[in-house]
Amino acid sequence: MATKSSNPGENLSSNGHAAAEEARRKAQAGASAAHETVERVAERAHDVVDRARDAAARTAENLASRGDQMGEMTEEWVQTARSYMQQHPVATITMAVAAGFLLSKILSSDH
Repeated sequence: MATKSSNPGENLSSNGHAAAEEARRKAQAGASAAHETVERVAERAHDVVDRARDAAARTAENLASRGDQMGEMTEEWVQTARSYMQQHPVATITMAVAAGFLLSKILSSDH
């Protein structure tokens, strides 16, 4: 037969300590699990930020390259136009007069 303590306060105190210890262990386990979750989320967020930064850097490089290409193309077009104007001055003047005439008709209020 199990013997019961003659002091009911001792049983309550012993049960209270055990319950408090169990609560402390569960709180520590919960805190540890929460900490691990926060660490995983932070690591994933850091990875996402790194990928976004890399993508932005690649995009900036691509845009800079395209800008350089456009500048080169514009220079080539200007050189081609200048060469044409030097080789065909009469045609150039005729086109300029025609363009001016059309522009004046478009912009004039007396259609």
